[in-house]
Amino acid sequence: MYCTKCGNQMDDDQKYCGNCGSELESSSNNESTIIKSRNYAQSSTMNNDSSELNNLIHALEVSLPIYKKIDEYSQEENRIANNTIPTWGSVILGIAGFIIGLIILGPNNIYALAFAVLPPSIAKKYRKTKNDRKISAIKEESTQYIKNNYCEELLVLPDDYRYYIAAEYIYKCLVEGRADSLKEALNLFVEQKDRWVQQQMTQQITDMQRQQTAYLRTLVISDALKELA
Repeated sequence: MYCTKCGNQMDDDQKYCGNCGSELESSSNNESTIIKSRNYAQSSTMNNDSSELNNLIHALEVSLPIYKKIDEYSQEENRIANNTIPTWGSVILGIAGFIIGLIILGPNNIYALAFAVLPPSIAKKYRKTKNDRKISAIKEESTQYIKNNYCEELLVLPDDYRYYIAAEYIYKCLVEGRADSLKEALNLFVEQKDRWVQQQMTQQITDMQRQQTAYLRTLVISDALKELA
């Protein structure tokens, strides 16, 4: 039995609602009362779910730009960390150093080889020091940005999903109606992430097969040319 005023579920022998204190209607209207009360309870539950979903979407709308900015800081940091001197650059510096060593010490002096090692080594050390300085500045800037833009909306996602790609995908699932709750959206993202990993592995295998095919083709052509010669 349900209360017609607030939808509270009660025992059949109750005369008054324990939630709002309303008196129950007569038994002749009992069936109609039950239907109305159940409809009220279901409508109330749906409204609560809709409100929670809207609040979740709003929280993600607030946090997405912040996650995106943090992701940009991270990408810039990785780009600088990988900005090393290319191999050809080290070779050129080594050759130049060796030539200088020959000019200074003479062509018969074995220590001229040391001049081939020094320039690349000094250049790498200088580049690393410069990169470390830039990375330190980026970390300081990103930390200050997080402090200035911290908000409770950033905590709406679990720890393992607090980054831009995850937040964006979860947001789209909710807005596009592919998920009705945070739990469903999280499950969809996990499934999609597994597909991304599988696609990446498939692409790597395809690239390896293409390289092997090209290598074998080169060997066949080489053997054919040898026979013609």
